[in-house]
Amino acid sequence: MSSLLREHARRRARTGQLMIAMMQLSAEIALRRFIAASALLGSLSIGTGALAQEIKLTRSAASGIESLLVDERSWNAQCKPLATSVTITSEPNNGKVTIVPGMSIVAVGMPQPGNARYCAGKSITGNRIMYRSIPGFRGTDTLAYTVRYANGKSGSTSVTIDVH
Repeated sequence: MSSLLREHARRRARTGQLMIAMMQLSAEIALRRFIAASALLGSLSIGTGALAQEIKLTRSAASGIESLLVDERSWNAQCKPLATSVTITSEPNNGKVTIVPGMSIVAVGMPQPGNARYCAGKSITGNRIMYRSIPGFRGTDTLAYTVRYANGKSGSTSVTIDVH
């Protein structure tokens, strides 16, 4: 009987070790996906619970072509858009920035704070920050802006634009 108990205990230990290894692998995969998605995500999605922070972004744009840099939007728990205002604080030297109303989809498939997890995959209206370089310009341009959300929080963002 004791050999059966020992074998059972060994199997449980191996199963426990296997489960720990699987959880570690799952966490590593999730982290890699989150980092990759964050690097590729072209929009900032701020739910009503978000904290104000300074953000630095890098985007690329084709010379002389209007390009979307950032979607700035916020929403409530029912995924309804809330007022979001954007103010350009530093204009680009080699192009023009415009803020236009637009709609974008809340990202799916990555960990999301606050209301974002409930609104993933839904379209939310907000502000689109667009950039067009001087035709023929190639190089780096920068701009900065502040955003104020309906919940009273605000934040600043600087964007480095690689124009090719």
